[in-house]
Amino acid sequence: MKVTVVQGGGFGGLVLTTTADTAAMPLDDAIRVREAARGFFDLPAVVGGPGHADQLLTEITVEDDEGKSHTVRFAQDERLGNLAALVRAAGRPGG
Repeated sequence: MKVTVVQGGGFGGLVLTTTADTAAMPLDDAIRVREAARGFFDLPAVVGGPGHADQLLTEITVEDDEGKSHTVRFAQDERLGNLAALVRAAGRPGG
C-alpha cells in the first residue's frame, strides 16, 4: 500500500508532500498505517467543509496493493489526521 500526503495552505502557503510505502517500512509501522487507512476507500472525496483561506488543508491518496487508488481532502479530521501523521513519520518527503 502506498500513501501520499500533501499538506498546504496556512499563512505561509507552503506545500509539503510525503509518500510512504508499507512494503518498504518496518512491520510495526506498516501495520499502523494499514490500520489507520482501514475504510479509507469508503470515504467521500471531501471530508468536512472546504476550509478557509489561511487553514492548513490535507489531501491523502491511498493506492492499495492491487493498484486501486482513492484521494480524500480535508481541513480537520482526527482519524485522517492520524493517518497523515503516521505517513509523515514513516515516509519520505517529496514523494
